[in-house]
Amino acid sequence: NCHFAAHLEAVSRRNADFDHIYRTMSFSRPSHGVQSSSGGAASAVPLKSGGNATGSHSHSEDGKPDLSEADMVVFLGDFNYRLHSISYDEARDMVSQRCFDWLREKDQLRAEMRAGKVFQGMREGQIRFPPTYKFERHAVGLSAYDSSEKKRIPAWCDRILYRDSRSISMAECSLECPVVSSIMLYEACMDVTDSDHKPVRCIFNVEISRVDEIVRRKQFGEVISSNEKVKSLLQEYCSIPETIVSTNNIILQNSETSILRITNKSERHKATFEVVCEGQYTTRDGGDSSELCAKGSFGFPYWLQVQ
Repeated sequence: NCHFAAHLEAVSRRNADFDHIYRTMSFSRPSHGVQSSSGGAASAVPLKSGGNATGSHSHSEDGKPDLSEADMVVFLGDFNYRLHSISYDEARDMVSQRCFDWLREKDQLRAEMRAGKVFQGMREGQIRFPPTYKFERHAVGLSAYDSSEKKRIPAWCDRILYRDSRSISMAECSLECPVVSSIMLYEACMDVTDSDHKPVRCIFNVEISRVDEIVRRKQFGEVISSNEKVKSLLQEYCSIPETIVSTNNIILQNSETSILRITNKSERHKATFEVVCEGQYTTRDGGDSSELCAKGSFGFPYWLQVQ
């Protein structure tokens, strides 16, 4: 959610605002260690990050994933791109006639995107609503455009742009292209009068591809059982090294259930497992933690049941 530089002539500053945000914004990797199923998800945005060409393993300087690594990115806000080479009266006349196709040709953002200077690889829904800036506050209708001495030219300042995993617009959702989105609604909320802008909203339909773990485990087992060399190695090395599955800290607000499925496919050897809980802290209303409580019966505190 962004707010770029204002004023009609500040196009390059707006482009620089986007570039700075895209290059420097990073996010935390999920703690459960889920890996992206697509190696080419970032190819849709031909930007560079931190001096290196953008790729599927692009990271910020602190090692966190940056925006080029995300399967879907949505930019929204007051980008402040205006209409160029048009007068106030011409813009008002075209708005009243709802000649939005003609007005879009004067849109700075469209021009900068065509030139490859901003929002590279991103898309926008078709604009079928009036320019969203600048309105008199608490005034209703298209007659409420700025009538002050400055007479600011109406413009589509408020926008929503996005990209998904697709490198081409016709790609279908798959493990190689795991996120495919389409726009169901893109509109301005023209009845909002508390601001000199009209809010814009977009509803996406998003298809997300995922691996069916049951099918994958079954196919993996078939590969193992059909490979004689692998079978002989498994028989020779039937012991399994110690494996630790850590949940890290569990914060309980209400009753929660976590499922960890462990499968022993050996027909001759038993497998054992152990669940270890170090204890619990209780957070008071002030945010302070109590002392570490000892374990209860069976080695678990009262709130933990293992089946």
